[in-house]
Amino acid sequence: MAEGCKDLGAEQYKWLCSLYERAPLGLFRADENWVLVDANPQFAGMLGYGSKDEVIGLNLLTRIVVDVDKLLALPEILAEKGSVDAYRVRARRRDGTIVWLSLYCALTKENGITLFDGLAIDFTERKRLADDLRHERRSLNRLIGTLPGIVYTATINGEPNLVFVSPQIKALLGVPPHEVLSKGGFFRGMVHPDDWEALRLWVDRFKKEGCPVYSSSHSVEIRLLDSKGSIRWFRNMAVCEKEEGEDTPLLHGVMFETTELRRVEEELRHAQKMEALGRLVSGIAHDFKNILTAIMGFADMGKDECQEGSMPHYFFSVILEQSEKASSLIKKLLNFARREEPEVELVNPAAMLKSVADVLSRTLPSNIEVKLELEDDLPFVKCDEVEMEQVLLNLAINARDAMPGGGRLTVYGDHCEVHPSAVSSLPPGKYLRIVVEDTGEGMSPEVLERAMEPFFTTKERGVGTGLGLPQVMGIVQSHGGHFFLESEVGKGTKAIIYLPAFFDVLSSTEEPEAGEDIMPHTQSVATKGSVLVVDDEREVRRLLSLLLEDAGFRVYAAKDGEEALDLFERLQGGIDLVVTDVVMPRMGGVELVARLREKDPQLPIILVSGYSSSFSVSELGGVTGVVFLPKPITKDDLNRAVEQVLSGDGGG
Repeated sequence: MAEGCKDLGAEQYKWLCSLYERAPLGLFRADENWVLVDANPQFAGMLGYGSKDEVIGLNLLTRIVVDVDKLLALPEILAEKGSVDAYRVRARRRDGTIVWLSLYCALTKENGITLFDGLAIDFTERKRLADDLRHERRSLNRLIGTLPGIVYTATINGEPNLVFVSPQIKALLGVPPHEVLSKGGFFRGMVHPDDWEALRLWVDRFKKEGCPVYSSSHSVEIRLLDSKGSIRWFRNMAVCEKEEGEDTPLLHGVMFETTELRRVEEELRHAQKMEALGRLVSGIAHDFKNILTAIMGFADMGKDECQEGSMPHYFFSVILEQSEKASSLIKKLLNFARREEPEVELVNPAAMLKSVADVLSRTLPSNIEVKLELEDDLPFVKCDEVEMEQVLLNLAINARDAMPGGGRLTVYGDHCEVHPSAVSSLPPGKYLRIVVEDTGEGMSPEVLERAMEPFFTTKERGVGTGLGLPQVMGIVQSHGGHFFLESEVGKGTKAIIYLPAFFDVLSSTEEPEAGEDIMPHTQSVATKGSVLVVDDEREVRRLLSLLLEDAGFRVYAAKDGEEALDLFERLQGGIDLVVTDVVMPRMGGVELVARLREKDPQLPIILVSGYSSSFSVSELGGVTGVVFLPKPITKDDLNRAVEQVLSGDGGG
């Protein structure tokens, strides 16, 4: 230091010496062999030494610097550039720990000797903080990249403007982040037009609250359009933050997709609505069956009292005919409500589909081509063939209405299998698949979403009831199947039915051996006896009584189970047959049957109900000697039931 300051004045020399000794930076000088010839106390302190005298004479290559190769390369760099800035090397402290030094070096010569003058800054702590920051940044980026949502940052000083979007937007919406950012604004061109106002109000809430640091979270649900123009729902949650000293508030948010959740919620709401509607329809149908039973029964009796060909005979015939139509309508309503169990049997779908295609070919307008494409060896299905044909005809009528100018209606039949590991809306299993496809106008997404709703129709008032597709769905589901619709405006509609398939049906379709009973035994009622009629509807009770009296029985009537049980006990077992309603106040038919069977285990019983047969028979726990008779009831229905139960062929 003294040699380099000979030409300085005394005051300058003194000042430089003081600066050299007290500077908060490490200063050093080394010869061409990297042996330290001078250093200030701060340099010695950086390396863990107590004074500069302890480091002078130490070789930087062998005792101090860890990155030897970098130090050996330094002379060539200095010869070329004259000096280097921020040349980073690791150094070993006296206790063996490692520190990072940033060197600022230059070459100099004194008395023909090459010397290295350097300034060293210990940036070990700063490097550790920088490494920690990089690690946190990498961890944050990994977290953002794996979140099942879109992370973003936007400025909200004025109109919101995105400054960061996570890569997940590409996977969720098909648009890369740089493309979204290049458009400016807040997801410009992607927010559904109907949601802009709700989004603007949501952002205004943050502005109004002044965006304190770590403000409480707010959320809003919006629709975004993906790269194909499809609508996707997202729950948008964010916090607002404004750095101290900054004027521009930042909105940090994440959007999680809720499209599937909304679909499931909508299905649940629809199922609850359908269940409630089903209960309502079932109750109304039950009451209406009671009314029809009285109308049809008394009309039948009135018809028998009139001379054939007379006007009164004609009037009663019309009443019976219209009542039969009303009864058919009630059955449809119960099928829609899924309260009526179908009468299933093993059916060959190929024959059924060919039959339906033939009917359609003859009945649909000539400008509609009907095609049938069936896979070989279609599996059998268990279904009510009449109901399933009705389903296909309903779908064909819808297809006809969608093709007013003509087109093509194709009915496909094949089979498929859903494996347990498959991601599918169908449960695992083997299915017969029936597709009814038209080339008609198709449905918009809004219409398709509501197509299964009861009473929803796009047809003119008086043309459609809106029960066609709900009835189709009800019948298919009552068979354990599944029903789906696919449609697009201008590209037609596909109605897809999946029914459980049965491939091994040999044992179920073999002809009975000779001598086996194919039809149940029947016999005429040889002797008359006493019948106990139980029904809370007075007119139904009177009708049943009249019909049974006409058949030669002595009839006792009761309005509910308790009255019937009391009457049965007072008659001391003088009852040969009981005809009882299922649903009654105080004591219903199921409980009455149980109480009567305690007194007479062999007592023949006919159960009458406006509800489905599964409702009553399942609750009897397999009791035999009981025949179920659904309302409305005709004289012939009642006579057959009496013959069946008295012949001992009552089922459970």
